[in-house]
Amino acid sequence: AGGGSLRETRTLAAAINEMLEALARQRRKLEEAQAEMARRRTLAEVGKFSLVIAHEIKNPLAIIKGSLELLAKDPPPPTRSQMLGFIDEELGRINRLVEDFLAFARPLNPDPRPVAVDQFIAELLRRFRLLVGPESGGEEGEGGELPPEWPLPAAAPVPAGELVCDPQLLERALLNILANALEAAGSPRAVEFGVEKGSETWKFTVADRGSGIDPENLARLFEPFFSTKAKGSGLGLAIAHEIVVAHGGTLT
Repeated sequence: AGGGSLRETRTLAAAINEMLEALARQRRKLEEAQAEMARRRTLAEVGKFSLVIAHEIKNPLAIIKGSLELLAKDPPPPTRSQMLGFIDEELGRINRLVEDFLAFARPLNPDPRPVAVDQFIAELLRRFRLLVGPESGGEEGEGGELPPEWPLPAAAPVPAGELVCDPQLLERALLNILANALEAAGSPRAVEFGVEKGSETWKFTVADRGSGIDPENLARLFEPFFSTKAKGSGLGLAIAHEIVVAHGGTLT
């Protein structure tokens, strides 16, 4: 069979070019549609976050406003010190909420470096004991003074070795989990921390003797703004999860 004529070749080339142009147009439309969907999803997330933040801030502001109105009366109410305590507590709550929101919204850029695990854990637990404080039983808990190694078990020293991590970020993640356990347990003596060294990994465990997690809530545990606590922002465990994942680890 003989080759095609020049006219046929031109017709075929024109058809191919038209097909390529049509594909390019479809691709542009698809990219535009995907970009619009991503933009709408982003706006929806921002809207949801804004509503949650507004709701969480509204309650403490109402308490602060009511307390200030009582304090402005002449003579001041006999519960003046209690009102001042409410204001201080609610301002702290707003501050923690804003800090948690900024920590979650800010892109994570870990600065990993080798860290001696025993020193890292010693500092972590020192900060946790300060967080607990004497008023929660950090110094004089139920049944007398807490042991100096708490919340580590007395017979479980921290293994020697190094961990490559961003110590500030990882400390924040572990403090969030420890604080969550303390709230669930209700007593410092019901919280325990563990450290295990694997061949190439480290495993940190936090245990408490609280009521546990309802099975229907397990899937939402690390979801931003999900909380079963009346005064919880729902960001503590979400931030911890993001930090652990950014280190190439898992949180369960």
